[in-house]
Parts: sequence; C-alpha cells; structure tokens
Amino acid sequence: MKPPKLPPGDPDYVRATVALVNWDEASVPWSLSPFGRASNMRAYQNAPRMAALNAGRELTAAEVEAFMELSFDMLSAKNVAGTVCTALPAYYFWRRGMARFSFPLWRPLAAGFDANTFRFPLAPQPLVGAPARAAWHGLRFLAYWVAASLMAGGLASGAATAAVANRGTTDPRLEQWRADCMARMSANKPLPGGLPRPPVPFPQQQQQQQQNSGYGGDDGSSWRPDDDGSHTTPAWPTAPSTPSPARSEPPRPPQDSGGFEDPFDEGSPVAPSYRGPPSPGAPSSTGSDAGGSAWDRLRRESANRASGRGDQQPSRSWDAKRASAASGSEESWSYSSPGGSEADTDQERAQKEFDEMLERERRSPSGGRS
Repeated sequence: MKPPKLPPGDPDYVRATVALVNWDEASVPWSLSPFGRASNMRAYQNAPRMAALNAGRELTAAEVEAFMELSFDMLSAKNVAGTVCTALPAYYFWRRGMARFSFPLWRPLAAGFDANTFRFPLAPQPLVGAPARAAWHGLRFLAYWVAASLMAGGLASGAATAAVANRGTTDPRLEQWRADCMARMSANKPLPGGLPRPPVPFPQQQQQQQQNSGYGGDDGSSWRPDDDGSHTTPAWPTAPSTPSPARSEPPRPPQDSGGFEDPFDEGSPVAPSYRGPPSPGAPSSTGSDAGGSAWDRLRRESANRASGRGDQQPSRSWDAKRASAASGSEESWSYSSPGGSEADTDQERAQKEFDEMLERERRSPSGGRS
C-alpha cells in the first residue's frame, strides 16, 4: 500500500507520525466493496494523520499500531455489515416479485409488458425467450440492491463502525492519547455561563455623564456644550453651585367658599356678597372664611413666591461670605441677573392693576348677577 499524500500545511509531528507506519505490510480488507473504494481507502490511510492532529503531538509506535489495527477492523466491519444487510432484503423482495416481474415501487402493466423480449440499449437485436426473462430478473435484482443499500446498508454500516470504534476507548495503548485529546478540548472550551458583558459607553457619553454629575445635573444656569473636541471651554469663572434646602410650605387651613355650597365655581371673580342666598338643600361646610376666593389665594401664593425668591438671594450671598471668611479673604461677591428686580417690579405693578380692575367690576352695579 502506498502512503497518503499529505497537504503542504501539515505540521512536522504529523509527517513524523505517518512515517512510522509500515505501508509495505499494510493490507487492504478483503471485504472492501467496489462501491466507494477510493473514499474508504482514503479514510484508512488518513487514520494516523487525524489522530496526530487531534492530540497535537507526534504519536508513538504503539499508538500508531493501535490506530492502524482499529482502522482496519472498522473498515472490515463496515463493508461486511453493509453487504449482508443489503443482500438479504434485496434477495427477499426480488424472490417475492419474480412471478410478476415487479420492481421497487413499480409493477409492469400486464397489457403493455412482454417478459419474453428484452432489448439492450444500442443493441442490434433484442433478446427473446429465456435469455430475455433472465435479463429482466437481473435488472430487477440490481434495482432491489440499490434500494436496500440506501435504506438498510447505511444504517448497518454506521452501527458496525460505532461498535468497533468503541474499542478505542478501552485500549490501554491509547490511554495517553485520550488524555491529551481531553486536555486540548478543555483548553479550547468556552467559559461556562455565557453571560453577556455590560455595554461599554462611548468616550463622549462617559465624559458627558461625568460633567453632569460634577455640575449638579442639568442646571439652566450653567451652559455646557458637547465635548467632541471642536468646541472650546468658556474662560469666565463659574460660581460653585450649592444645593439649596427644600422650602417647606406651612399647612394650609381648611378653606370655605363663603360658608355654603352653591353651583358657582370657587374661582369665579364674583364676590360672595353678590351670589345670593344659599340653596335650602345644600350642605353647609365647616370652617372659617379666612380662605377667601381662589383669586385671593392666587395673589397670596404669588406674594409668597416673590418673598421666597427675595429670601433665597441673601442666603446665597451669606454662604459666599462665610466661604470667603473661612479662606481668609474679606471679599465676597454674588451674581444676579440685571433685569431680575425690574421684572419683579413690573409683575407686581401688573398684578396690582389687575386686582384694582377686579374690585371695580365687583363694586359696579353690572358686576353682580342679573
């Protein structure tokens, strides 16, 4: 037997392993089928090469001998089992349909079939009589053989090959080879679990998050452009922002809408004195009349917000003074928008004019109900 032709990219230990085989004494199984003989011989010759690639090293002489014996037995069992399991069902079905000249999945019609005449392709004269019937039966057996080899022969060959290959797991000569193969499989095995890694943010998003956490979130008082390398940082200084304490509003007293419930909305600009007497079946509400109308409450809330803004600015200035005194500097500064006081004055003046207009409408005869 000739040695196999190795690919040029095989490692040196593979070539050394194949060189240990005595190819002159290697025999071919007698049961080797003519169908697929080339592929079977290629698998038989490449057995030591594949074993060396799986172990990642050069095999010893004992390991090479064990693999050659195992490959010979596997090839013999495959051909014997495949041939036997193909011939038996083929002969059975061929014999059962001999009288009717039946084929696999096809039976000739009685009117259009003549078993005493058989014509070979490109033959000048057809066969007549007994030779014709023998030719028909030979063609039938070939058809049943092909069908049986496709259905039963492949299964039998696979089972016989697996049974012989199982002997390699108990052969003491291949113990070290099995250990090396398991070590290579464990090294190439992925980590258990397969948990996905957390997503890594882009550098621009990560820097933006750091800026947001350092400047106290998205505050409208400080302008921060996207840091993508094309913008410049403003050169003016920015005052450190101090978290302002949350203002706690005092609990509101229970409000009464004129001492009685009526169909008028509490937010109506009509004074309670012009609403008329209460309805007989309306339930009376408890509490004092200190709440007033909704317009009065809106005015008080506006005044409270204005006073709250006025109290907040001195507190910021006092915090700046304390910070400067602690550092040993007598200078302190605070920043406020130049148009803030004028806007507050305009708002109060407009509110006052609106209140006076409402009072005049209430006191006029046409301000009440008709």
